[in-house]
Amino acid sequence: MAKGETIKLAYARGSKVRNRHSSESAVIESVTVNDAGNWYHMQTDRGMSLGIWHETDIDGAPKTVAPTEKRA
Repeated sequence: MAKGETIKLAYARGSKVRNRHSSESAVIESVTVNDAGNWYHMQTDRGMSLGIWHETDIDGAPKTVAPTEKRA
């Protein structure tokens, strides 16, 4: 990340969102940002991990960068 660059996140930790591909609902546990975009570490309402979703996987999230084959 370059000096003075601002990261724009569509959703914050604790937000409940839906996956645009599977229609699965989940809660954002944490967020990782890298050159491939924003990566959301997801979990169920009860705390079970659902893995990592790219920002383009979340229904309604703005798409800043397309995901790459290599995940965060």
